[in-house]
Amino acid sequence: ESNSSAQKTQYFNWITMNPDNAVVSKWWGRLYRYVSMANTIIDRAAGPQAKWTSENEKNAIVAEAKFLRAFSYKFLANMWGGVPLILNETKAPKFDYVRAT
Repeated sequence: ESNSSAQKTQYFNWITMNPDNAVVSKWWGRLYRYVSMANTIIDRAAGPQAKWTSENEKNAIVAEAKFLRAFSYKFLANMWGGVPLILNETKAPKFDYVRAT
């Protein structure tokens, strides 16, 4: 069995997953992209550029973004333990994040 195939098999065995697995390591960047997109939606929802058909639509979209962010952090915390907790839109590069506990 090839290494790639073994990693894919391991990917579906949640109990044996660990951050050293090449397939799993891709999730770090992907999940933080989800967090970033969710933060952008949440922070800009009330801004002047946001156009909503109703307050209910805005609230639903913001709630979905908060869910996606929370789901992403749950997965990140399960895989890597304490991870940087970013709760606002990032508009410039930042390199001094610290792990949340």
